[in-house]
Amino acid sequence: SEEDVDKELYEIGRKATGEMKIKHEDKAFLRTVGRLKYRTSYGQNILLHSMEVGWAAQMLASEIGLDIKVSKVGGFLHDLGKAVDQDPNVKDAHDHLSKEIMEKHGFSWEEVHAAWTHHDAIPQETPEALIVKAADAISASRPGARQESFDKYIERMVLLQETAQSMGGVKKAYAISAGREVRVIVDPEE
Repeated sequence: SEEDVDKELYEIGRKATGEMKIKHEDKAFLRTVGRLKYRTSYGQNILLHSMEVGWAAQMLASEIGLDIKVSKVGGFLHDLGKAVDQDPNVKDAHDHLSKEIMEKHGFSWEEVHAAWTHHDAIPQETPEALIVKAADAISASRPGARQESFDKYIERMVLLQETAQSMGGVKKAYAISAGREVRVIVDPEE
């Protein structure tokens, strides 16, 4: 099962980076990008949000003559840390984790800086970093981006619980923290 999941995450990451026209062959990096498909923030899928921020940053940069690649990469990878920030051993904020992952995988200082500073961890030192911050705000605030109706929210919580309860040996499951966590009660004999 782990191999299947790793393959799926790799394929998702490969397709997303391909669609963004960002060349990177490291499988661990691509699996990390793929994990974003299964994360949401305020009801917004993080992989789709990241792609949207990358495209918006690219368009803004091209309109005012800035480095398009730095803006696009910084925008696309600004929330990369959200792929790993739920790990109980991880204590850093997602923006700092994005910085660490990008540095580990050889991205330029300009690209890392543009992604890392979108929440003002340090002051933005480049215009591309300001573009990423603006593109992130545009994506998050556009109509419909982060709004979820109460009915859809309840439907999503019930679906999460039903999925967990469909597994053998599970007595009861509770989706909590807006679906970021599922608590499961199991039958110890099964």
